[in-house]
Amino acid sequence: MVPVLPPLLSVRLKLGIPEPLAVLSLRPAHLLVSSVTPPLAAQWTPVQRLLALNESHALSGSALHAWCREKGLFEHQLIQWRDAFCAAAQPTAVSAAEQRLANTALRELQGRHDQLEREMRRKDRALAEAAALLVLQKKFQALVLKSEGEDK
Repeated sequence: MVPVLPPLLSVRLKLGIPEPLAVLSLRPAHLLVSSVTPPLAAQWTPVQRLLALNESHALSGSALHAWCREKGLFEHQLIQWRDAFCAAAQPTAVSAAEQRLANTALRELQGRHDQLEREMRRKDRALAEAAALLVLQKKFQALVLKSEGEDK
């Protein structure tokens, strides 16, 4: 009969892993990692990113790489952050042709708006006139009926 070994011991013996390494691998992962880990790059706030860019601006080469390792960043992330800050600070460039098209469209919309306002004023006046005529017609009919009633 073959002796039954605990799973870890049998795997360790098959792979030839020394016992200290096998025991170390049994520890939870959060105990193996340093308790002071820097935040992930995605978790950095805009203020923290700006401060990091300010700190690392004068660094280059190995000093920059050491600073990045200390903060848990990569150089390309700093470059992306810098580009994002610079892009946000600069207004978007609009070509002259695009500006002309925008101005033409604006003028057309303003013309259409003015036309609609004129039409609305004209219709308001016509409606007011029709309402006044209706009131006069009713008053006239009332007077006619009243005078017919007096004649009889």
